[in-house]
Amino acid sequence: MTEQRKHQRHHTEDYLMVFDRESDKHIGGLANLSSEGAMFVTQEPVQTLTAFRCRVELTQPIMDHNEVIFNTECRWCRKNVKTGWWESGYALKNVSKENEELLSYLVLRFRLGEWEIPGGGEVRTVSMKNRRNLPRFVAKDFFPVRNQRTSRHIGGLANLTMEGAMLTTLEPVEKGSMLHCRAELPKKIFQRDYLVFDAECMWCKKNEDKGWYESGYRLKNLSEQDAVIIMHLIIHFLDEQQTEERVCVAP
Repeated sequence: MTEQRKHQRHHTEDYLMVFDRESDKHIGGLANLSSEGAMFVTQEPVQTLTAFRCRVELTQPIMDHNEVIFNTECRWCRKNVKTGWWESGYALKNVSKENEELLSYLVLRFRLGEWEIPGGGEVRTVSMKNRRNLPRFVAKDFFPVRNQRTSRHIGGLANLTMEGAMLTTLEPVEKGSMLHCRAELPKKIFQRDYLVFDAECMWCKKNEDKGWYESGYRLKNLSEQDAVIIMHLIIHFLDEQQTEERVCVAP
């Protein structure tokens, strides 16, 4: 059978609890999530086209939110014979702009963290203790970076992770120096026009082909809001940088 799903979905190691907002009844666990759909695990089967007004309880707050709200409509349901529970797939409906951003953050947090379906398949992902092995994401467009205090132009944001960044500059940057950065965003995200972070220079070298300097940084003093903004940027405005080693998979 030809694969019909166009969007990759990601799994949590521990299910998030899903409740019906009208009755506050526990529906099941959130097992699988994409930007347009979800999969729940439940004790009982769910009839196709059943609609839920869902409230997902977060184990950790996202931007001071302890829950994410959206509506769903069941597309399919089947029993997992191995585990004994029912799995059902849903289309997301009527997601507000705020909750859409929260969902985007949640999807990417699953992707960058460690996840596994309890009692599921024989392959599981292994979290990478060395944070340098996390995927780097390349800016599709030019993101100007300025000094937070003086607004002096520093350079451009070349790539980004949750813990580091690479900038392109016209002048070399001394290793060990600290930059107080304000990167211009392509659009307003969570009511902010700028991403704010401190960056400690770890290395700097000249790109002989381009004539500019490239320098790598460790992010410092990153607020929760700016961390969410980075998540949003990675999802919508950055491309994953291709390298040979990305994810370690173990049986």
